[in-house]
Amino acid sequence: MAASAKPPVWSDSGDAPFEDVEATPVYARGSGKKRKSKGSSSEGMEIFKTIFFALLIALVLRVVLFQPFTIPSASMEPNLYEGDYIVVSKWSYGYSKHSIPFSPPVFNGRIMLPGVSHEPTRGDIVVFKLPRDNTTDYIKRLIGLPGDRIQMIDNVLFINGTAVRDVEMSRQDVQNLYGTQTVIQLRETLPEGREINIQDWGPGNISDNTPVLLHDRRQPGQFAGQPLRPGRRRGLCPGREPDRQGRDHPVLVEARCLAVESRQLVHEGSAEPVLHRPRLMADRRAEAVQALRRRLGHDFRDLALLTHASVGEGAERDARGRPFADNQRLEFLGDRVLGLLVADRLVRDFPGSDEGEMSSRLHALVDKAACARVAEALGVGDAMRLSPGEAKQGGRRREGVLGDAMEALLAAVWLDGGFEAVRMVFDAAWKDELSAPPQKSLTNPKSALQEWALGLGKPLPAYRIVERKGSDHAPTFTVEASVAGYPPLTAQGRSRQDAEKAAAIGLLQREGVI
Repeated sequence: MAASAKPPVWSDSGDAPFEDVEATPVYARGSGKKRKSKGSSSEGMEIFKTIFFALLIALVLRVVLFQPFTIPSASMEPNLYEGDYIVVSKWSYGYSKHSIPFSPPVFNGRIMLPGVSHEPTRGDIVVFKLPRDNTTDYIKRLIGLPGDRIQMIDNVLFINGTAVRDVEMSRQDVQNLYGTQTVIQLRETLPEGREINIQDWGPGNISDNTPVLLHDRRQPGQFAGQPLRPGRRRGLCPGREPDRQGRDHPVLVEARCLAVESRQLVHEGSAEPVLHRPRLMADRRAEAVQALRRRLGHDFRDLALLTHASVGEGAERDARGRPFADNQRLEFLGDRVLGLLVADRLVRDFPGSDEGEMSSRLHALVDKAACARVAEALGVGDAMRLSPGEAKQGGRRREGVLGDAMEALLAAVWLDGGFEAVRMVFDAAWKDELSAPPQKSLTNPKSALQEWALGLGKPLPAYRIVERKGSDHAPTFTVEASVAGYPPLTAQGRSRQDAEKAAAIGLLQREGVI
């Protein structure tokens, strides 16, 4: 048995033998360096394979399914804004050589997938490469299809003899290099019934010593006499790039048509439809403004007044970083208009009341809380343009924001239609407030509760938060107000202060103080 045993492996220093060869130190094993070198090479190969397959998967996804883009400049507002991210569908129009990076000439035409790919439709937003160099990416909306007849008559776009209808949705004032400018939000309906949101910047006012140069892109005799309105920037683009020898690039860029031949762009070119449009807030706000317009019952001649009244203090800036003019000046005027409306109504409705009683009623009807209740019933909050921080903190339901906006709306109606118009809006909007039981003025209900408690010889009222629920940006507080010797009362509010105020009012009402 001893003769057949394997010889021990000794260390270099002649110490006791290692029975387990794998347990010997590195210096006692001659093959250690080879194993390490082989392991490093294998690890490097695995890393290379991982990177290779990741790039291959990304390439396949980009060629076959989706391709991301960013919008470098503003030209298609309010549908796309500068800095927006979009995702382009690669399969909708089929595949061409431009679907592959660097457009290698591997095949001509397009490969259409049965049941998946289709021809472009009017109104599509497409990304394509400029045909003359096949390197520059453009994004435009498809208006004309092969065989269509397109014409501009009195600044109205006609497609196959049918006028494209524009419906004004809202207006807003923005600040630019030339001062305050009114931008009109329009909803355009194409002949097939497809609706598109566009913007009209209106005519521009040129300041002193500031010349504006308009470049003529027409070839001799082509589209002669075409009218061009500075606001819409509408117009027909020539089918081929005009001769630009000795000319500069144009100042105005057409944003309403696709200025390349259909065969060159779609059947053999690089057109891909935009699959995802991330910015929808402008559309929702425009719809809310129109809903508010209907609820007010006043047909605005100047919609800029309505949109101006809906802009809160410190509202977000537009896509070019220009601040919107807020509604604070209108709120200042609307506060006085509301006071006049209430006073006029009280004098007519209560001929036998004295000045003190009418003053009490007036203060209750013009109170910020009353204005906020009316605004919430009309849906003013959804139509408001607020700063991102204010919106996240529940500003669309905040009493101060809604109250100011309601007063600004009254001022807007008064400026647009006069006293009779605003009186009709007031009578309808304040109907519930006017029919409510009269209350004493409560400019500060917590102070009123404190004075009442002290008058009874009681200690100061106490307030306690019972519950806080909801998200961080739109919480709801439940607060309990109590006075010694009386049952406590709870109320809710968007903030702790609002809830305490509501609890104080409720306790005073329950005890018959107001």
